[in-house]
Amino acid sequence: MLGTGIAPIVLIFAVLGLLFMGVTSLVECASVGLFGTIIITAINRKLTFNLLKKVMDETLKSTVMIIWIFMAALLFSSVFAGLGATHAMANLLSLAPGGGLGIIIFMQLSFFVLGMVMDDTAMLLIVATLYIPLVAKLGFSLIWYGILYTL
Repeated sequence: MLGTGIAPIVLIFAVLGLLFMGVTSLVECASVGLFGTIIITAINRKLTFNLLKKVMDETLKSTVMIIWIFMAALLFSSVFAGLGATHAMANLLSLAPGGGLGIIIFMQLSFFVLGMVMDDTAMLLIVATLYIPLVAKLGFSLIWYGILYTL
């Protein structure tokens, strides 16, 4: 059963099934997936200390990379706001044609363009700190803007 590739499919359906049924949260699903993967690897007799060390090293590298992206984006946004550029940009965009709706459309288009050249996490942190004060100044609901932002 395990050699034919059925075990990974069962694991995927088990994890997603638990999530969609509301039994577990995202973090708990990740734990279930990890535990299931370790069990499958142990049953196949491929679980070694070197494999665990390699997997942990790769996980650490990915985590550190994400933390550095967060730190750089927060530093950029702090410097940007500290220089007053956020207010200058809000004043500049308030002159755009189409009023508030035109500005929101411009923001969505900028997400599209930035998404072509930037990582989504960095873009989220940098652009959110620039656009959220502007959306609040325009009088739009920040909750609805957040929903639009995630689309």
